[in-house]
Amino acid sequence: KTYRLDAAGIQQLSDYDYICQLQRNETRVAAIKALKNKAPGKALRIACLLHLTHCQAADDYPEEVPAERLAQAITLVEALDAWAASFHATAALNASDANALADRQRIAERIHSIAAKHKGYVPWSTIRQSLKAAEKKGISAAMARVTLQHLCDMGIGSIKEGKRGGIEYRAVGPFP
Repeated sequence: KTYRLDAAGIQQLSDYDYICQLQRNETRVAAIKALKNKAPGKALRIACLLHLTHCQAADDYPEEVPAERLAQAITLVEALDAWAASFHATAALNASDANALADRQRIAERIHSIAAKHKGYVPWSTIRQSLKAAEKKGISAAMARVTLQHLCDMGIGSIKEGKRGGIEYRAVGPFP
């Protein structure tokens, strides 16, 4: 049996593929480029697996995979790829930048305190400008994304895509 995305799912996959292309072009780390190249295909395969799981539970096998399954798959792929990207970004750091990684918790706290001084979402570029020169060393765009995601996972912040495609962070609670 052949399964296909519904119209909304096709548009969602196209949009996700475009975002992945932009993210791929932003990084210099070859492994992260490879992750971004493969992400839309992984999301499509996982969406189909999720669809089949739901079909099995309902004992009904429609050929059309709803956009909701693709959205769930994209969420899973993004989480897994962010985890993998953090390792590749770390490996890409040179020896002098590795010290910044050792201070990750301190940097996360500093980033959070800078954002907490603002009322809403703060673009990463504004946060970066507020860091001291020594704090900026070793913080690539990939490491910034991982650190901001870590703060979100802690439940003390939230991130969103800015108007121009950059990442924005908002402190929503005190740093523990």
